[in-house]
Amino acid sequence: MDNDVQAIAQLVRELYLAVSFERNKPPDWPALGRILWPKAQLVRAGLSGIEHYTLEQFMEWVETARANGLASFLEEETDASTHLMGQIAHRSSHYRATLDGGTIEGVNSIQMLKYDGQWKIISLLWDVPPP
Repeated sequence: MDNDVQAIAQLVRELYLAVSFERNKPPDWPALGRILWPKAQLVRAGLSGIEHYTLEQFMEWVETARANGLASFLEEETDASTHLMGQIAHRSSHYRATLDGGTIEGVNSIQMLKYDGQWKIISLLWDVPPP
């Protein structure tokens, strides 16, 4: 079980590294593709309502934000709890995100499945806090 918890923590670190980017450098889309289950569900809750993305739609959403002026995004985990149930896991991951110098905090609800000895993210639900 400890190995699984460590593997899940590493997977989430890789997730945050993959979606983070600096000026003129895109997110690590190939890494994100390896982390996510092929039909992973990405759901964003926020002031404008609920938005659902496939990996490809999420990539388009981020690239549109970059094209419209978002120069940098850094996301890091600040606190977390993991609940394991056999081959499935849930991680409540509190994060801090820096967008072009401004900082927000929120929570990601991440569901994972262990398949062929590897943990993959099946779904990711995040809340965008009000300004």
